[in-house]
Amino acid sequence: MRTRGVTHLKFVFAPDAGAGPGATLVSSIWPGSGYVDVLGMDGYNWGDSVGGTGDRWRSFEMIFAPLYAKLTTLDRTAPVWVTEFGSKEPAKEDDWHYPTSSSPVDSMHSKATWIDDMMRSTAFPRVEALVYFEQHKERDWRLESSPAALTAIRGSVRPSM
Repeated sequence: MRTRGVTHLKFVFAPDAGAGPGATLVSSIWPGSGYVDVLGMDGYNWGDSVGGTGDRWRSFEMIFAPLYAKLTTLDRTAPVWVTEFGSKEPAKEDDWHYPTSSSPVDSMHSKATWIDDMMRSTAFPRVEALVYFEQHKERDWRLESSPAALTAIRGSVRPSM
């Protein structure tokens, strides 16, 4: 692209924030600052799960803080984007598509609170963009998964004009 004079494209290096067994070391796949314009991160709050997956409810900061720390040491100036993220709706059991990794109703947590906490966080000063995964897939990731979650996001962002 550079040899063709393209200057308006950004290369985003966006590893997954999951650090489970078998996770690839980010530093081992880092192409270098000469190739990366934006540091990206993908991650999800899967909620408490049954079926041996070991998933637990995690805050936005718990999901992203370790990867953010790694990425920002690999490049000390590149902007950071959260390129894909979502939270399970704890008011619902999610087993419609993946019954072997069901996530039951969890009255101890709130997606609305999760969103509020995320939007109030000051732990990621270089984050410039957030891209929410708006699908009902393995979990009900949608922002409108509950009236409270939708109210929380509406209270945190302004529509673009």
